[in-house]
Amino acid sequence: MKHGSFVPFLVALPALVLLILPGQAFAQDSDGDGLTDADEIAIHLTDPNNPDTDGDRLLDGFEVFAGFDPLVAGEALLDADADGLNNLAEQNGGTDPLDEDCDDDGLEDGEERLRAQSHPFTIGGKLPTAIYTGPGGPGRVRVADLNADGAADLIFAHNQISWYAGDGAGGFSAEQIITTDVLFVRGLYVVDLDGDLDPDLISASYEDDKIAWYVNDGSGNFGPQIMISNTKDGPLDVFAADLDADGDADVLSTSRQDDDLVWFENDGSENTGRSS
Repeated sequence: MKHGSFVPFLVALPALVLLILPGQAFAQDSDGDGLTDADEIAIHLTDPNNPDTDGDRLLDGFEVFAGFDPLVAGEALLDADADGLNNLAEQNGGTDPLDEDCDDDGLEDGEERLRAQSHPFTIGGKLPTAIYTGPGGPGRVRVADLNADGAADLIFAHNQISWYAGDGAGGFSAEQIITTDVLFVRGLYVVDLDGDLDPDLISASYEDDKIAWYVNDGSGNFGPQIMISNTKDGPLDVFAADLDADGDADVLSTSRQDDDLVWFENDGSENTGRSS
């Protein structure tokens, strides 16, 4: 018996409002600011053809996810987390404007930026070794042994999900793409969902409202995206645990636009990944 079919349970259910605009491609992001055109028009009231609607040099997507107002200029030179870096410097440097110590090494990000041999994405202040330097901005990173060779591998997610095989000595392979069918991944979790003892992946992507999972064959080869839900509005995070004591991992998610915390029962049926 395979595990992986999910039935949703609502933990908190405020009113849900879903607005679909005719002629709007749901996941299209014309200006590359991290927000879909549909959400720019219907939710944020920003310009889908201008990545910086208020002209303050902060991308609309950066402002929305940091809790700033993308329609009012004036936040670029503020320091929301009081770490010595203004919000514009945080955006340009890829650090979190709401976290004064992104790598949790006890040194504030601004202090690390001022050091010649320090970086806010390293522990202990040493210069980082580049693994990914392409487009897409900050993403989610997880560590797991995906190919059962005993070495830690890296999983990176933003507008795609990829992994890099580790050699056990700090070296990593070329990028191996798992899927490009996601838009702005906010949640990423590694867990065995189908009971074969191999680490599978769960993702929550904010801009396309997808909570999905990906089957690992044990060698780091992943199957196609399997939908758990595409009805939650703005998924922010995912987690997995056996919530009903039946021996398999169930999936929890939070979503921003409908303020929901829900869990999806893994019922162990052959119909894996039924959309809720």
